[in-house]
Amino acid sequence: MTLIGDGVPFLIVGEKINPTGKKIFSEAIANGQVDLIVAEARKEAEAGAGALDVNVGVPLVNEAEMMAKAITAIQNVVSLPLVIDSSY
Repeated sequence: MTLIGDGVPFLIVGEKINPTGKKIFSEAIANGQVDLIVAEARKEAEAGAGALDVNVGVPLVNEAEMMAKAITAIQNVVSLPLVIDSSY
């Protein structure tokens, strides 16, 4: 469980698992690839993130399916809580 609020230390949330403005990241997601997502999750965890924001919203991609795939891949390499960032 992750606590947030008064009297609780600041929670650093890694927010780079997001295709907005990242052509290579968007293309990988559009092709169903999770390698870049996994690499970014590892980097953010190693940099001290306490949770990871996950956004896989790319036009014409089934966001629900891709989110499930990304979550599974991330959970195989890091044990941080995930913040699901979706407009779905």
